[in-house]
Amino acid sequence: MAPPPSRRRRTRTQARAENRSALLAAARELIVEVGYTGAQLDEIATRAGLTKGAIYSIFGGKLELFRAVVDEHAREVYPLLDLDVDTAGTMSAEELVVRLVRRYLAVLDQPNAQQLLRFELDLANLALRDAATLQLVVAHERRIAERLTAALTGRRRRRGSPLSATQAAVVADLVLGALGGLGQRLVLSPWMSRDPDEIATALVRLLPSP
Repeated sequence: MAPPPSRRRRTRTQARAENRSALLAAARELIVEVGYTGAQLDEIATRAGLTKGAIYSIFGGKLELFRAVVDEHAREVYPLLDLDVDTAGTMSAEELVVRLVRRYLAVLDQPNAQQLLRFELDLANLALRDAATLQLVVAHERRIAERLTAALTGRRRRRGSPLSATQAAVVADLVLGALGGLGQRLVLSPWMSRDPDEIATALVRLLPSP
């Protein structure tokens, strides 16, 4: 007896979701290895155990697939940075920045740090050439900055008044910008200090004067 239509729809939906995840994983893996330009759809499909037609059916094409990889990667970054901080907590603004630095350096200490850098550089190159990808990247970057701004706004400092919303926004942009550049420098310049205390102390100075 054939399963009811609702069950068939669920099965097709589940299969499509599984195929989508497999293609995203294969695409990301290949892009890390050979870059976006070198990543061929045939190879992505083969690694995912699917046909190239599945890529066109699910995503529409190579560029759309890569944008989906970008979106998935950006969403994975949020929990790594751990920016959902209780605004009523006792942590000072300086302590929050120090915690963020430690979290970020822990990511850079992972064995796949160089692969991550290659992927993000490929992402940046494509975003600068494709308006839709750039819009996607900007939206994710804005979301991270807004979450850090929210975590810093009104938070007490070791000395001086709490950070205003304007001050918090400036600090968030400066700290995130510094960490982004630091990530590349630590991978490309292995002689640099990786001491989280030294780096955190330097970035805390980005907070406005009391």
